[in-house]
Amino acid sequence: MKVKASQLPTDVLKSIENPDPLQGEDIIIERDNGEIVGVIIQPEAYNFFIKKNDFKKVEEIIGHLEKLSFSPIRRL
Repeated sequence: MKVKASQLPTDVLKSIENPDPLQGEDIIIERDNGEIVGVIIQPEAYNFFIKKNDFKKVEEIIGHLEKLSFSPIRRL
């Protein structure tokens, strides 16, 4: 899901664009009872997780192919 920056309250957008180094860069969204309903992470963290997840998928595919012995795949 994507949300336009203009849809966010100004104070939240300001916190996202200029994170407080003492509070951390990520924003945890929680209910009054403390239940976490969402998290906003910085673009650098998002890109890191996407790349890490893509690498994990590639590793899973390689492992699957090695088990099926379709081709000799060398791990570096």
